[in-house]
Amino acid sequence: MTSIKLEHPQDPYGLILERLTSIVEDELSNTDPVSITTMCEFCLRPGEVFDNDGVIWVDSYKYSNHICKTCNLFSEQLPNALGNERGSIGYKLSSFKSGFLALPMDNAMPVELWLGGKYLDRINLKGGFKIIDRSGNQAKYDLCERIGEYSVITEISLRREMFLRHIRLSDRNTTYLSTETGSIRLNKSEFQALKNAFISEDFTNKELLDAVATINAYKVGSIGSLHARTQELFGRLSQETRLALGNITDPASLMFMLAGLKAGLLKEEVK
Repeated sequence: MTSIKLEHPQDPYGLILERLTSIVEDELSNTDPVSITTMCEFCLRPGEVFDNDGVIWVDSYKYSNHICKTCNLFSEQLPNALGNERGSIGYKLSSFKSGFLALPMDNAMPVELWLGGKYLDRINLKGGFKIIDRSGNQAKYDLCERIGEYSVITEISLRREMFLRHIRLSDRNTTYLSTETGSIRLNKSEFQALKNAFISEDFTNKELLDAVATINAYKVGSIGSLHARTQELFGRLSQETRLALGNITDPASLMFMLAGLKAGLLKEEVK
């Protein structure tokens, strides 16, 4: 593929609009323009940052939502690009649970949809998106391994009005993953240090799962520093591992990385 010259390379919402419109433009039905002088009711961006250029989206309760064109892309049925959810009802980009939408740094590369489970049986594999068969903790591990490869990445879910509020531009060292509750910062060097430290611990599968559960419980405050589980685990961890854990100050970032390591570092059981 040849590189695409983008008009808004430093605006993550503009990047999404340009990259996705090039894939689904022929399917967009909600194209009557409306001037939005306040804010987009989904992503909450003020109208002036997208030139007040929006549309009205009517939800299932017949309520009219004034939204920007980027958010509209997640509200339209896209049967040609994505396939049909049931009957003649097309999938939307917000139809999927536990998926990810990823825009590679190299804009000559196709936009990726990370999905798993039942969706792979119905999704259109030739609709313009590159479908990545990954979900759950394995997807988290693989995303951490690819920190720095994506300019924009967001989870996709039924709550589009939530995850669309937290989209940020990533760089070669740090990925900012948009979720329903905020933006998760994933730093390449922090993840690699944590991964290497966990590998050096040489956990059994049970020890790995127990360690992740204990660290998560400690970080969310359900067990304290004097709890027997905390004392036992941190007493056996190397200084390298304790330092790697301490360097990741954002609990959401640490828990995401740990969830990924829980899948990525499991050893194949000897039969």
